[in-house]
Amino acid sequence: MDPLSHCLVGGLTAKTVSDSKRRFWIMTLLGGFPDIDFIANSWGPWASFLQHRSMTHSFFGIFLLALMFSFLLRNWDDGPFGIRLFHYSLPLVFHVFCDLLTSFGVPLLLPFSERQFSLDVVGSVNILPIVIMGTALVWMHRKEIAGWRATRVVWVTWALYLCFLVTGKVFAAKITPMQEGPVTTLPNLYNPFSWRVVEQDTSLHVYKYFDVNLISHRSRPIGVAAMPGNDFPVQASMKSEMVQRLIKNNRWPVVRFFTTTEGWRVEWGNLIFSTRGQVRGKIVVDVSPEGKLRNESKVVDFWSPANS
Repeated sequence: MDPLSHCLVGGLTAKTVSDSKRRFWIMTLLGGFPDIDFIANSWGPWASFLQHRSMTHSFFGIFLLALMFSFLLRNWDDGPFGIRLFHYSLPLVFHVFCDLLTSFGVPLLLPFSERQFSLDVVGSVNILPIVIMGTALVWMHRKEIAGWRATRVVWVTWALYLCFLVTGKVFAAKITPMQEGPVTTLPNLYNPFSWRVVEQDTSLHVYKYFDVNLISHRSRPIGVAAMPGNDFPVQASMKSEMVQRLIKNNRWPVVRFFTTTEGWRVEWGNLIFSTRGQVRGKIVVDVSPEGKLRNESKVVDFWSPANS
């Protein structure tokens, strides 16, 4: 989800549990803080556990962040440590929950498991909730009110919006023509009336994806991506434990490879349909002409399949 929505949810949470202006701003900023991990994307493979949507988007990371800020701000934000810890954890929990609602996946169980979880309900940018939350927070600030009675209408609106999206998700799946393999319905990045359906066609060994418009009741094919095949460098790279974990913990794995002077460079990732690229690249494996693994490392980059 976008940073502004995260911060607004943090501010709304603060207005619900406290009337402290200082705590409001702290919790608002904490609502967006887990995304600070994008800075580590350029630090190289050694920082993979810190890169975007990694440790700061896990239960363990939430606990550490809440504990850290509760201690660091103890002399600036008054109140019992336990209450402060509880309040600070709320916007962090909501951040991860909101990202869980998207289709990009969050590793809730890090560092114990790299499995990605996603509910595929909400797009990355949600204009209506942003406008409602922003307007409500400005109104509450001017009226100098807080508490559940002041914020409950906004929370109920959020709940109704999610119900609308779930209904749209079900309807989108029904509009799509019957497919050969398992299908998954994904939200559009910003349009709640547009959905994407991904089919795993094992007979053709490809992922097919369709655009579904709820208003026109129509679906159309928009692309296809090959599943990992039997090419020699691809099969050789699958000896890597990192690649095996990626296949196990991520849906829709894809791969591409290039010839180098010392063999092949094989790049693994999974489909996420981001604006930066349809694939989030995660692992690079260098394979020798004999099929031996020369090097393997984690990366964070984005690309699109050649046949999409």
